Amino acid sequence: PSKFVRIYSTETGELLHEITKHTEWIYSVAFSPDGVLLATTDRNGGMFVWEAETAREYQALPGHTAAICDVSWRADSNVLASCSEDGTIRLW
Repeated sequence: PSKFVRIYSTETGELLHEITKHTEWIYSVAFSPDGVLLATTDRNGGMFVWEAETAREYQALPGHTAAICDVSWRADSNVLASCSEDGTIRLW
């Protein structure tokens, strides 16, 4: 239920980045299949895409009006789908 995302190295277990932009509980996290981007969502309808290597904000994706329950990347990493408790599915 925290409002931050931590990115760890899978090789060493070292904490690489901590993202603190969300204003509510984190609901979903998904790396793009190519490993370049990371999508995160929260229960306040916040959705962000980050550069996976640096944890810099790549894009904020406003649009949902309720909690975003899940995200999924298309296999080529060019489209991101999100579903929300507002009853919508969006393609980004």
